[in-house]
Amino acid sequence: MKAEIEDKNLDELLKSVIKSDEAPSMPISFVDRLTQKFEMRIVKRRLWEEWIFKMSIIIGITSCLAAIMFYTHHDIVSLWKVEYLYPILGLLIITFIFFFDQVILKWMFFISSQKKKHM
Repeated sequence: MKAEIEDKNLDELLKSVIKSDEAPSMPISFVDRLTQKFEMRIVKRRLWEEWIFKMSIIIGITSCLAAIMFYTHHDIVSLWKVEYLYPILGLLIITFIFFFDQVILKWMFFISSQKKKHM
């Protein structure tokens, strides 16, 4: 008995909602923020993918060179001497600068352009 009454009330409620002509509206600021967050996610993902792709190319070339050196019987272990510490640190610094240039700076410029666009 109670279930029938609840079903009738639910049906009446649904009919009244369907008959109403007013469509729910979203504030423009909400839509702008949602679009901005979506754009930011896409740009961030694209920047990471590009950087990973470029780094994989560099690592692949380096791996090929190491394989060539290994198969031509060069002494790869001698490359890990103390005198090669500075070039290795230099490569790490260059990698960080490459990451900073390719990802972080582009991301910062995108964020600043988004703030200017939505002001």
